[in-house]
Amino acid sequence: MAVGGPVVEALLQPVAEAGRSLALRRAAGACRQRLRLACRSCRGGPLALGLAFLRLRVPAAMLMGAMVASSLGHGAGWVWGTVPQWLAVPGFVLMGSTIGTRFTGIDLRMVLRALGAASMLTGMAVAISSAAAFGTALAFGFPLSAALIAFAPGGVETMAAMALLLHVDPAYVALHHVVRIFALSFLIPLALGRRG
Repeated sequence: MAVGGPVVEALLQPVAEAGRSLALRRAAGACRQRLRLACRSCRGGPLALGLAFLRLRVPAAMLMGAMVASSLGHGAGWVWGTVPQWLAVPGFVLMGSTIGTRFTGIDLRMVLRALGAASMLTGMAVAISSAAAFGTALAFGFPLSAALIAFAPGGVETMAAMALLLHVDPAYVALHHVVRIFALSFLIPLALGRRG
C-alpha cells in the first residue's frame, strides 16, 4: 500500500493518467511525492508535539501540538487546504453546544450579580485589543478586519471560526491567539513565582 493511502492514490490517478507529455507526468509525480510527504508528516507530527507539550505541562497540549504542526506544515508549503463546509458547520454547532452546556446551573440572579464587573472587564479588553489592532493595521498594512479578529479577546477555536466566516486568513488569526496563550502560560507562572 502506498504511503498516502488509497484515497490519495485515487485522487491523483486521473492526473497521472491524463499526462501524456513528459512534463505533465513529472508534475504529477512531484505532486504525488508532495502529497505523500504531507500525509507522512500529518500522521506523527501533531501527536509527537502534543505528547511533548503534555510532558512540558503546556495547557491544551494536544490541541497546541496539532496547531503548531499544522502551522509548520502550511508555512513550509508541505500541506495545503481548508476545512470543507460540510465538516466545518457541524463542528461549529458541536462547539457552540459544548459551550452552552457550561451555563448549566446558572440562574438569573447570578448573571445580574456578575453583570457589572463582566461588562467593565469586557469593555477594557475590547478597548485595549481594538487599539492594538488599529495600530497594527496602520503600521503594517494588514486588513483591519483581520487585525480586529486576531487581537480580539476570545478562544482560539472561536476566533478561527470567526475568521473563516468573515473570509479572513484563519492562520493569521490563530497564530496571534496561540502566541497569546503561550505567553500567558509562561509569563503568569513567572509573575506569580516572583510574588511568592
